[in-house]
Amino acid sequence: MPTPIIRSLSVSLTLLWLALAPAVPASAQTTILTLQETREAAVSAYESGAFAQAEALARALLRRDPRDLVAQIVLIEVASARGDHGVAADMASYGYGIAETDGARYTLARLAAREHALLDHGTRAQVWLRRAREASPTKGAAREVAEDYAFIRARNPLSISVNGGVAPRSNINNGSSQSTQEVLIFGIPVTLPLSGDAQALSGIAYSLGGELAYRLDDRSDRSTTLSLSAFGETYQLSDEAKALAPTADGTDFAYVNAELALRQERRIGQDGAVLGYGASVGTTWSGGTAYYDFTRLSLSYGWHGIGGMQHRLDGQTERQIARSGGDPRHISEVGWRGDWRTVAGDQISVTVRLSQSTSTNPNYSYEGVTASLGWTPQAPFARGHWSMSAEAGARNYAPSLLSLDPREDRSVSGRISYRPDNLEFYGFRPEIALTGRANASNVARFDTSDLGLGLRIVSSF
Repeated sequence: MPTPIIRSLSVSLTLLWLALAPAVPASAQTTILTLQETREAAVSAYESGAFAQAEALARALLRRDPRDLVAQIVLIEVASARGDHGVAADMASYGYGIAETDGARYTLARLAAREHALLDHGTRAQVWLRRAREASPTKGAAREVAEDYAFIRARNPLSISVNGGVAPRSNINNGSSQSTQEVLIFGIPVTLPLSGDAQALSGIAYSLGGELAYRLDDRSDRSTTLSLSAFGETYQLSDEAKALAPTADGTDFAYVNAELALRQERRIGQDGAVLGYGASVGTTWSGGTAYYDFTRLSLSYGWHGIGGMQHRLDGQTERQIARSGGDPRHISEVGWRGDWRTVAGDQISVTVRLSQSTSTNPNYSYEGVTASLGWTPQAPFARGHWSMSAEAGARNYAPSLLSLDPREDRSVSGRISYRPDNLEFYGFRPEIALTGRANASNVARFDTSDLGLGLRIVSSF
């Protein structure tokens, strides 16, 4: 049975040559008929399996006009039928380069994607499908491209993703909303001013990240993936922030995280349950200096519940070792997530997580809980699609010699994003997100809030 991309890319050349035939003045009627008859003969020869005749006619057309797209497509189909998929892919690429209409570019890009898929060049096939998406003549054609892209992505062992964005924010350094804090000095509470760089500094955040993953095996009952990922964010301080903290620079608060991970997922039973486990190592840099190294072990179990609801239990433990020395920090988390789709097609998710961190530094020793709710409506609004989420959390910290009472944090955060449907470039579109977070703490230094409006580029499929 043919795969979706091969089936959907079977081009009806009998109709195609009519669509691509160039217009010629009426005074050249005899030339038009001869040209059409030659093209029709080449198409008929190909469809009847007379590949040598079809190739000869197509090459004769190309001698007359090297830009004859019907002849190019006939040669592509002949090469593909003979199993010369590399030659067919090169021809499709050449034809795409000389195409003068979106309809021609769409057809040739999908032919190029088909030939690369047949060669198991999954990544190159995905690139060509993005070109086809850009030239899609109808919404239906665009949907077909997305379906083919998903089909190839699921079978391509190599996965490459890039993400990034820019966001003006009110608090790029997670600084305090207060200007003073109360500390204990020899057991006596004393109110001291907070330094400028300990207070909230506004500015612009620039982020960039990516992941390179390779599926080492993909069997019916399990898959194993090795991945390398990195993410970084740096900042530009506003004039107000520079006035508050004259010696600070946006790069002082920049950070980079790099991680190498190995993960395996096993399918269990006949009901679609999946058991996953993995290990990763990495390093985090802060302000341009290596901050700490970490190792992480993770375990998850997902299954289908009643009413189509998808459940996932997961847990992880992480060990962080600061480059400056000192005792390691241990972080453990467990969580549950439920996802389901309503009758109207809306996607809803609920998450609950418990966490515990142990450290000799009381600022990193706590027990916490978070709960979140996400909603992605299916129906568009204001010519675009929206997604909303909210989260609430609580953390109780270990006692500190510098505060009267153990630190207690209560936080809330939210995010609303919008993706316009009428803006797209090669299968990518902009996403605008409004984010907000507030953390109420009985220790003034950690009483924080942040509001941001970000722009990033995301894939449409």
